[in-house]
Amino acid sequence: MRKRIGNTVMHSYPGMVAIVTAEWNGERNVMAAGWHTYISYEPPIYGVAVAKERYTHHLIENSKQFAINFVPAEKAEIIQFVGSNSGGNLDKFAQLSFTKGETIEAPILKDAYIAYECKVIDQNTYGDHDFFRW
Repeated sequence: MRKRIGNTVMHSYPGMVAIVTAEWNGERNVMAAGWHTYISYEPPIYGVAVAKERYTHHLIENSKQFAINFVPAEKAEIIQFVGSNSGGNLDKFAQLSFTKGETIEAPILKDAYIAYECKVIDQNTYGDHDFFRW
């Protein structure tokens, strides 16, 4: 049974987790993101929320590009790995197979069944996250 509580709860899980990759000035990182969404079909626009303290945030903010990678359920350990380790302390790509994007510099995971190559069209702050749209 539901009961009212006094604090905010964000509950929309389980949901599909995306893997965000970014590279700038010789630095690269990969992170798991639960807050991402389609915004428009035509033109194609997609967005992702990234906390400002995340290592990936400054890579996207400076490079103005990133990739959204989706891996099959059989590769869930990749999501667990990238989501529970900081790129500031570990080169997560040393344990992943990837290639360069075709239209952007960000890495693309070879295990992804689909990857969106994104160029930032805007960045907006909403509370403790920035929302990047491409």
